[in-house]
Amino acid sequence: MLYFYYRGRIKMKENQNSRNSNFELMRIVSMFFIVLCHIIGRGQMLEHSSGVLQLILRIISYIGIVHVNSFVLLTGYFQYNKKFSVRKLLKIINQQWFYKVIITLLFVFLGIQTVTKLELFNNLLPFDITGNYWFINCYIVLYILSPFLNRFIEHISQKEHRRCLLIFLFLFSIIPMLTDGYLVSNTGFTVVQFVLLYLAGAYLHKYPIKDNVHFKYYSKNKRQTIFFMLMIFLGILNLAFSISADFLTTVSNPLVQQIGEFYRHYCMRYSNILVIAQSIFYFLYFETLSFKSRKINCISSYTLAVYLLSDHVFVRQHLYKWIAVDQGRSISSLKYVPYIILWAVIIFAFCVFVEIIRVRLFAFIRKRKFYRKLQKGFWNYVKEF
Repeated sequence: MLYFYYRGRIKMKENQNSRNSNFELMRIVSMFFIVLCHIIGRGQMLEHSSGVLQLILRIISYIGIVHVNSFVLLTGYFQYNKKFSVRKLLKIINQQWFYKVIITLLFVFLGIQTVTKLELFNNLLPFDITGNYWFINCYIVLYILSPFLNRFIEHISQKEHRRCLLIFLFLFSIIPMLTDGYLVSNTGFTVVQFVLLYLAGAYLHKYPIKDNVHFKYYSKNKRQTIFFMLMIFLGILNLAFSISADFLTTVSNPLVQQIGEFYRHYCMRYSNILVIAQSIFYFLYFETLSFKSRKINCISSYTLAVYLLSDHVFVRQHLYKWIAVDQGRSISSLKYVPYIILWAVIIFAFCVFVEIIRVRLFAFIRKRKFYRKLQKGFWNYVKEF
C-alpha cells in the first residue's frame, strides 16, 4: 500500500476551529443513521418483529433513509467548483483497501470466517469487484467523472440546470417507479443516481434556497422549521405508501399482489422520488444551521471509517448475531428500541476510535525517512503519466 496517508489531513486539522460545523454535524448524524438502519435491516429485525415495535422500527428506517443521499448531495455541493485531486482519490481507495485487508486477515487468522480463494483475492485488492462496498465504488466513479460534470455545470444557465434535474428525475426516478425498472432501471445503488444527486447538490450551492422567490422572505428559523417538517412529512408519507403496498400483497388478485410487492420494495430505494425530495429537505435543514465546534469537525473527519468497518462483508455476517438482534425468531418487546440505539452508539464510537488509531499510526509512519523516499518515488512515477 503505497499511499496510506495524505497531506490534506494536516490542513484539515488547522481549519477545524474556523470551519462551519453544520454539514459536519450532518455527516455524523447521517453515518449514525446508517449504522442504526443497518442494525434494523441487516439484523433482520423488520422481518422478525411485530406490532408496535415493528412500526417504530419502520418509522426509524423511513426517517433515516436520507443518509446515503445526503453524502452525495454534500459532494455535489462542495465539489462542483473544485479541481480533481489524485491525492483525494487515493485517500479514499487506500482507506477502503486498508480496512478490507486488515479485517479479512483478522477474521481468517482468528478462525471467525472461512474464505474461498475468490473472496480472499477480492479482499486483498485495492478495488472491490463484488459490490460489497457499493457506495465507495459509485463514489469513486462519481469523483472521476466530477471534472466533466463540473465543466457542464459551469457552462449551463440556472434554467438549463433546473431542466436537466427534472429530466434526470423523470428518467431515473419516476419512470423506474411506473415501469418496475423494465424501461429504465435505477435501484438507487447506481452511478446514475449519484450523478443526479451531484447535480442537485451543485444546484443548491449555486442558487441558494434563501434567494429563492418562495423562501427569501422567510427568516432562517422559519426555513429551518419548514425544511424539518417537510422532511418528516415525506418520510411518513413514504411509510404510508409502504403500508398500503403491504395491504395490496394480501389481495387475492395476482396482478395487484405483484404491484404491491414492487411498491413495497420501491419505497425503500434511494431513487424513490419521495426519498430524493426528503433528502434535499434534510440537507437544506442543516444548511440553515450556523455554528462552529472543533469536536464535531474532528469526529466528522472519521465518519467514513464507520461505514468501512461496520459494513465489511465479513463483519456484517457476524455482527448482528453477536449483538443479539438477528436471532431468527419473532420479537415484539419495545426494549429493543433503546437497545439498538445504544448499540449504534457503541459501534459508531468504536469505529471512530479505531480510525483515530489508524490515523495516528500512519502519521507516525509518514514521518519516517523510508516513507518519504517511497512517497517521492511514487509521485514522480505518477507525474510521468
